[in-house]
Amino acid sequence: MYSPNEEIYDFIFAQVKKKYPAFDHPPQKNETVTYPYVVIDDTQSIMTGYKDATGLRTTLTLHVWGKVNQRKQVTRIVDDLRRLGMNGVRTNHYTWQGRPNEQEQQLLTDTSVPNTVLKHGYLTLVFDLK
Repeated sequence: MYSPNEEIYDFIFAQVKKKYPAFDHPPQKNETVTYPYVVIDDTQSIMTGYKDATGLRTTLTLHVWGKVNQRKQVTRIVDDLRRLGMNGVRTNHYTWQGRPNEQEQQLLTDTSVPNTVLKHGYLTLVFDLK
C-alpha cells in the first residue's frame, strides 16, 4: 500500500531539490550547509467527511533559512515554493488539488543560534486528495 502522505511529501521534496539545497531534517552540526537552504519538515493529514465520501487534506511545512542579509533571497524562495501548492499535482498513485487560499507564509528573524541572526521563511502548503 502506498501512503498518500509520503507520496505528496516525496513529490514536493523532489521539486524543491531541483532548485535549492534541501533537507528532510534540520541540518546537524556535522553537516555542511550553504545558505539559503530549505527544510521540508512536518506533515499533517486530516480526514475530511463529505456527504457520500471521505477525503484527506495534507499540510506540509517548509522552512527556508538564510543569513540576516539574505532577506530578499529568502522571500523570493518562499514565493517560488508557494507556487507548488497552487494547482493540481499527480504523484505515482494519487491526484492532489493544491489549496492556495489555505496556505500560510511568514518571514521571521531567528536568533536561536548563539551569536547568529538568521532569516527564517515559513510556508505551509495544503493539498486535498482527489
